[in-house]
Amino acid sequence: MDHDKFGVIMDHDKLGVIMDHDKFGVMIDHDKLGVIMDHDKLGVIVDHDKLGVLMDHDKLGVIMDHAKLAVIMDHTKLWVIMDHAKLGVIMDNDKLGVIMDHDKLGGIMDHDKLG
Repeated sequence: MDHDKFGVIMDHDKLGVIMDHDKFGVMIDHDKLGVIMDHDKLGVIVDHDKLGVLMDHDKLGVIMDHAKLAVIMDHTKLWVIMDHAKLGVIMDNDKLGVIMDHDKLGGIMDHDKLG
């Protein structure tokens, strides 16, 4: 993952909007992930007026679980969400439980393993 390309998301001061429990939809919409990964369109993620419109409750279920959301939302561990190669696994509802498991998350979040 190119750290420089995700400056907007990784910037602690600008994470507030993305971390808003009610406005996390745009990052979760599987069909719209391309926009998030596109360096030129990252602004959409922090655009208050465009957030929440794409929220799909059927896809958000496990991720919106407040108890598990904290781990992903921890700004120091946001890398895994931005790892293009692993995005498919995170968005797969059937596999989400394993990734969200706190005990197993450490291995995935390990900076050395993220490349």
